[in-house]
Amino acid sequence: MIMMKKTFYLCLGLFLLLGSAGEAGAQMVFHLDFWQDGSYEDTWTPQIGEEAVVGIYVSNVPPPGLITMGFVLEYDFLKIQVLTASVYDVNWSARGVDQSREGLVDFTGFRVISGLSGDDILLGTVTLRCLAQGESELRLQDRAVWEPPLDPEDFVLQDGRVLDGEIPQGGVLLALVGPPSSCDWDRDGDGDVDGVDLAYFAQGPPDTADVGPFGLEFGRNDCLE
Repeated sequence: MIMMKKTFYLCLGLFLLLGSAGEAGAQMVFHLDFWQDGSYEDTWTPQIGEEAVVGIYVSNVPPPGLITMGFVLEYDFLKIQVLTASVYDVNWSARGVDQSREGLVDFTGFRVISGLSGDDILLGTVTLRCLAQGESELRLQDRAVWEPPLDPEDFVLQDGRVLDGEIPQGGVLLALVGPPSSCDWDRDGDGDVDGVDLAYFAQGPPDTADVGPFGLEFGRNDCLE
């Protein structure tokens, strides 16, 4: 019985230790949703003139939650045009967007009630248009990089903790933008025809005429070369 108690308390202690270490080690994670379908993407392979309404999300936000947020979205203005940009008003009662500088969109948001914690927190949206082919990036950057000598505190929790330091130097690569795939069945545009594309194929209406062409492309990983 004594041995069982010792084992129990040892396991409990390890559980609490690992749990607290995991919580302390968790950092904010940023994502884009290009198609407003609840799935995150890190590539966009548009044709010239193609547009996309893109949601910008943050996850891994600890309690008691964010009461403010702010960041800069960097993009290549020679290849991408930002048609509209907005902060999600349901989450951020006071908000602002600045598009006065080419290649940058500045987002800020504030809350007057309880903080937002957890995953899949919508920060804002942008409508993008492809102007020219070629590789480029969509990158999230700390506003302090673009506001010298100011050092604004943007991602602030309700208890006063500031999470801006979780944005690495050089920012967060949100997505790669590149030329469209050369493979007809690369439905997610990531440069290969794999199981994900097979799932898209299976969702469509049955057409035996498509089986052969899909089979020829399945397994290719050079669709963006």
